[in-house]
Amino acid sequence: EKSCRYMTEEVSNLLGGLSIDGYMAVSMSALPVINDGVGGVAVTIENQGMEQIDPEFICGNTVTLMGRQAEAYIRYRDTGKAQSALDRAERQKSYIEGLLQAAKIKSGKDDSFVSGLLKEMEPYMVTDMTKDRYLDMALAFLGGNQDFGESDMMTLPGKAVETPIYDEYHPDKSQIRPIILDMFYREETADTDIGK
Repeated sequence: EKSCRYMTEEVSNLLGGLSIDGYMAVSMSALPVINDGVGGVAVTIENQGMEQIDPEFICGNTVTLMGRQAEAYIRYRDTGKAQSALDRAERQKSYIEGLLQAAKIKSGKDDSFVSGLLKEMEPYMVTDMTKDRYLDMALAFLGGNQDFGESDMMTLPGKAVETPIYDEYHPDKSQIRPIILDMFYREETADTDIGK
């Protein structure tokens, strides 16, 4: 909970003071539960060398991830290559897209799917939201017509920096502000016509 509160404060600061309405953190231990709960997640392997962690992970192959394969896919990074965490983040975007597509299909066939999966996730999660709130959010998203893909996930503008110990990414706040204004605010025009 403390970690989530700190993260909420820092994300708010990074986004220019934008209010964060709630948080949910889910342990990586829940990934096989979630992944297999949707019937597996299909991804296309786009990075060379991943077959060293799983023989099916050959560049160009489409694989339906099951069980611990999902964790291997989203966690792997080549620590011998600078800024490989950025490659991993792109791979995670493709996984999230596949996961949400599979969840939409599953929820369309089974009305109890969302509540059942969230119940299985409860031992692995920390949140400040009520169960009704996050259940309503999941049902609204998975039951709606809105598509969600890689283009809806963004890496904030910034600069990759290598230090003697870590690879770091320094967000550029001057470039982030216009994105925040575009995504979260709309300009109101003053209506001076009294008849309206």
